[in-house]
Amino acid sequence: MLRICQSYQNAFTLTKPTGNHPTQAALNWYVKPARLGEIEMLLFINERSLMPILIPGPTYLRVAPPVVFAHVLQMVLGGFQFATTKIRHYTNEVVATIQEAPEITDDFRLERITREYQAMIADFDGGLLDEDEQENLIENLSQCSVELAQQVTTPTQGNPLMDLSDAVMTEFLLPASLKENSTALRQAYARYDQYRLLTAGEPAFAKIVAQLRSDNELMLKAFQAYLETQVGLDSDPAYALVGVINNYVNDYLLAIHPLTPVSDLTMPADFLLNGPYANDEQEVKLALEAVKQFGRFASVALWHNEKADMRLFSEALIKAERQLAVESGDSDFALTSSQRQIQDLLAFMLKNHTDVLAGALTNLTAAQRAQLAQLLQAVDQAPETPL
Repeated sequence: MLRICQSYQNAFTLTKPTGNHPTQAALNWYVKPARLGEIEMLLFINERSLMPILIPGPTYLRVAPPVVFAHVLQMVLGGFQFATTKIRHYTNEVVATIQEAPEITDDFRLERITREYQAMIADFDGGLLDEDEQENLIENLSQCSVELAQQVTTPTQGNPLMDLSDAVMTEFLLPASLKENSTALRQAYARYDQYRLLTAGEPAFAKIVAQLRSDNELMLKAFQAYLETQVGLDSDPAYALVGVINNYVNDYLLAIHPLTPVSDLTMPADFLLNGPYANDEQEVKLALEAVKQFGRFASVALWHNEKADMRLFSEALIKAERQLAVESGDSDFALTSSQRQIQDLLAFMLKNHTDVLAGALTNLTAAQRAQLAQLLQAVDQAPETPL
């Protein structure tokens, strides 16, 4: 939610109160005034982390301030190895609600750090706005925002930039659906939702984690059985894939809070980008295959073929796979990744959306359809090559 003072109401469109305002401090951003020389600026400060985002004032912009704020925030968060899907959902959630706030809040921490940020901005070089290219301006603003966070001296709980990163990663969650007909395993994991913000320093943490690891053990046995009976893997390769998912659910998800495999559908993508397999190419390939197989297993065992859940999981995974392919610099890996993405997309469309696929094919020119027919004929005649 964006919280703006009355003087800025002409530059923002307030949303009607619904009673469903975000209660997470990580989602609340206060908009404060600032000046860079003679230029009016807008200073957005996150309630949870006190992270600042700086953008030009309304008279300087050609688009609505929330649009520019969202772009700068996405670029700042993009500096971390986040699933881009999660960044997009987070920023969309923040700007979806705009409400009025008092000129001076009753949050002493927020007001104190606002004054320090304002003083720092007044000393900045006004040249950061001398950009005609939008992307360069957004980059300048994101770097300026990070610099503010790194140089602030007002006591906070930690570094504002890192605190925001941690909050988005572990507190802003995109969970799998929970319905009356959800699987027993999905309903078992729902018991832990009330504990998801516990930390290791709290007495109940160790007990909850022990219980969760017990449920994870049952899930991992079911996953291994799936790999051996449904996928047809021998026990050794199946065990290797299960080992990756064991690290994911029993180490990575429990590092800060007691999160479950259904707490956030984008977490597997974060695990690939940040987990223990991220720095070795062969291990990346193993982890990627493990997460893909886990997604297929989970689509039945955990989120019960909910299309929205599968779409969110797949979108985050595909984008992470592309990022890994680019970072590896391995053209063969990149090509294989693209082939798998196309194959998975075609399989999904053939199974669930033949009408959409037929419409897309109908829009091809006659020459393009002939070329596609020749390609299919050539594939039918060629020996099968597994990806």
